[in-house]
Amino acid sequence: MLSLVLWLACRGEQPAGDGSKDAKETGDSSPAGDTDDSAPGPDSAPPDTGGPDSGARDSGGDDSANPDTARGDTSSGDTAEGDTAEDIPSGDWIWVDAGDAMTCGIHADGSIECFGRDEDAIAATVPAGNFSQLQVADDFACALDTAGRVQCWGDHAPDGDLDALPDAATITVGSYGSLYALGLDGSLTQGADCPEAYGCGTAPSGTYVALDASSEFACALDSAGEVACWGNYAEDPPAGPFSDVDVCDYWDIECALDSSGEVVCWGEHLNEHGGSYAPPAGPFASIDVGVMYACALDDTGAASCWRADDSYWDYPVVDPPDYPFVQVSSGDVHVCGITTLGGMACWGLDIDGSTVPP
Repeated sequence: MLSLVLWLACRGEQPAGDGSKDAKETGDSSPAGDTDDSAPGPDSAPPDTGGPDSGARDSGGDDSANPDTARGDTSSGDTAEGDTAEDIPSGDWIWVDAGDAMTCGIHADGSIECFGRDEDAIAATVPAGNFSQLQVADDFACALDTAGRVQCWGDHAPDGDLDALPDAATITVGSYGSLYALGLDGSLTQGADCPEAYGCGTAPSGTYVALDASSEFACALDSAGEVACWGNYAEDPPAGPFSDVDVCDYWDIECALDSSGEVVCWGEHLNEHGGSYAPPAGPFASIDVGVMYACALDDTGAASCWRADDSYWDYPVVDPPDYPFVQVSSGDVHVCGITTLGGMACWGLDIDGSTVPP
């Protein structure tokens, strides 16, 4: 789990039993399994910002090392030295999801492989099968197989009857055990309930095309481009239409792409802690919001990342490598992406190999 500094900065401690936001912000209780809170970085990790093996560029000596000016916007042309077409990582990855200190991906044959800190047995208990997508929470992961069925694993995986879920087109998970499935007909199903104290709410009726969950709330995009959010701390979204939606894994920061591909974000925590680092100008084709980073891809696959929460001023933003990507996933303090050649590149703070793909 994250150290006290980072935990209070964006994610907060687990709420007290009454589910109040004050308890969440003050951190009266700590999640089970927390390690040395006096350590300088997340999960007791040193501020290692990745190296050549991870596809990340070293932040030392560039603008991103200055937290007062860094934004991580690659539109300025700052790219990693040697990032030519010949250097683009290649492989057989088709999906990636970055979590806390763990990253999981899916290979072209549908198999799942995870790397990083495995204190919750996510990597050790990966299910066999043929999968098309997955999501990693703090202490468990869930994946959707090619038949539209959901499987979850890890130390605190949802224990609901997953076999009762209808065949799904998309799934999303929250860190306190919530699971939502977007059915093939566009309907939302809540596959598991998070603890009552966290107030994750109930999925609304309607027809949707995309969704994403935080620890205590979720948002979904309907076929008309309007966003609906529900659960604890969910803020009413601005009027659309939007083309994509994503939320911070812990705090109430929600972002979407408007009809022109520009990033629009809202949420109480964003107003309090995210005002110093505005998103770069688009247009973009997709967006993924993590705890420290938010990243977006334009229609060429170029990634632009920025600091999602300016509480992280102690940790320099690391610019993404100059590769064309088909997907990026922002975790707590690191980002991983799949290149157009099927390779995986990761950047940000490395925790026990979470930015070093196998």
